[in-house]
Amino acid sequence: APARRLISFMLKTLLHQAFFNAFTAAYPDLSAQADSSWIRLERPRNPEHGDFAVNVSSLAKVLKLPPPVIAQAIAAELQGPWQ
Repeated sequence: APARRLISFMLKTLLHQAFFNAFTAAYPDLSAQADSSWIRLERPRNPEHGDFAVNVSSLAKVLKLPPPVIAQAIAAELQGPWQ
């Protein structure tokens, strides 16, 4: 069980960094003041929605944009083997 928790922690850390990097790429004007706490990686309540989700509601308040618009901008900047 400790190895599984470590792997889960490492995966969550890597995903958080990937989403933060995508956010700062999508919104470069905010990159100087961006804080990694703005990206909240969570477990979805419904397992059919995947293993992790990013809650962008706090970003919506800062950017004054609807959450789906922010999510699409971040998704467009994500790079990885899944594309």
